[in-house]
Amino acid sequence: MPYRNAPLWRRDPRPGLLVIAFGIAAAAFAALAAMVMLYHPFVAFDQRVSAAVRSLQTPALDSFFRAVTHVGDYWSTVPLTAALVLLLVLKKRPAEAFLVGFTVGVGAALGSLLRELFERARPALDLARIPTPDSYSFPSGHALGTFLLAGMVFFVVALEAKGAAKRGWVLLGCVVVAGLVALSRVYLGVHWVGDVIASWILGAAWMTLNAAAYFAFTKGERPQ
Repeated sequence: MPYRNAPLWRRDPRPGLLVIAFGIAAAAFAALAAMVMLYHPFVAFDQRVSAAVRSLQTPALDSFFRAVTHVGDYWSTVPLTAALVLLLVLKKRPAEAFLVGFTVGVGAALGSLLRELFERARPALDLARIPTPDSYSFPSGHALGTFLLAGMVFFVVALEAKGAAKRGWVLLGCVVVAGLVALSRVYLGVHWVGDVIASWILGAAWMTLNAAAYFAFTKGERPQ
């Protein structure tokens, strides 16, 4: 049988591997959520680590993280996501445009739904260095939105980049930005460390599932 007529899993193992990765990440998120909600020693550890991050306070770090945290605001992630989707549409890459919009938009909505489900309280008001949002704490919306957008930027670049160096630099930039936003939420006292870790695990699960669907839909073909 010609190779091009072989089953997709033989021509491109990425969808299957990504589904496995999704299962692992989903299980990890469920385990972390259970510990945050039910296992008091872990909650105490989470609070101690979060306090250690907040204890690094200096005026310079206050100013830096107050600026950084706005990268994860709704008014930042929405226009940045829309700009990336529009760019992909103009480049005649509708599958990638849909993937970005769906992954970031639905992923953020999923995070909001889970916050209402778990109802984890944020750190006390006297610990916060910025106004505390009215929403619950687990998982962090800022950390999740930034992680999803940064992940999609890397995914889109990695699809067409011909050199490993370009992929490496883009990946580094995405990790730094997403990491700083996540750290800012803990440093500024509006989230626990467990909240931002959960956001990254949830984001990884959601992205791997959507990436698997993308590769299955496009049949593993590289965008032109």
